[in-house]
Amino acid sequence: MSEILPEEIQCPDCGADLKLNEQERTERKFACPVCKETFVVKKGEMICPNCKAEFVEGITECPECGIPLVETLPEESEEKIPQYVEILSTYNLADIAVIKSILDDGGVDYHLQGEIFNIVEPWVQPVKFFVKEDQVEMTNELLKEILIRFMGASATTERENEVDK
Repeated sequence: MSEILPEEIQCPDCGADLKLNEQERTERKFACPVCKETFVVKKGEMICPNCKAEFVEGITECPECGIPLVETLPEESEEKIPQYVEILSTYNLADIAVIKSILDDGGVDYHLQGEIFNIVEPWVQPVKFFVKEDQVEMTNELLKEILIRFMGASATTERENEVDK
């Protein structure tokens, strides 16, 4: 909110366009020559949240924007950019298709890195799955029964499978 009023304003009473001099702008007090009303704009009076114009007491809607005025503007916050975490990677196109289907059905927000490249050069790099930080636990639960395969071969050894049984 500025300390001084703008140079040009509308009379809150009659709507006449007014040009304020420096003294009126800094003292925040002016008289309308049309309706002969005197106005004092206190700091913190009603403000349009859209165009940020200030209005005197009694005005409840911005004449320019047509929206309700507020006493204080909401603090502008920085929009938080979601952080994504890598949950797994695979070379196997069948695994990729199955995992994508499970994540889609589970409503998980995910993205892949290297999916197209994997089709062209499958041995160069795996496809990596990334999910939002706050969805990692849910994703792990959805995928807990999936056996990731490496080009058709199990990613676990025979010995690991026997130990798990």
